[in-house]
Amino acid sequence: MMKIPLADYLRMTGTSQERFAKLIGITQGAIHQMIKKGRSVDVIKGDDGSIRLEETKMIGKQATA
Repeated sequence: MMKIPLADYLRMTGTSQERFAKLIGITQGAIHQMIKKGRSVDVIKGDDGSIRLEETKMIGKQATA
């Protein structure tokens, strides 16, 4: 299993946002917004070749420096 940040995955593989969106069943606009807003979204590539997205979110109060 590999876990790679979404923007890095697209850059490394040369895959367009549109093509990747079709592959996982969402819109290109959704991919664009994930990247533009800096959301913590990773591409999970399974040992069997499957691909899925996973988002990590902070819950509760967040400390500020």
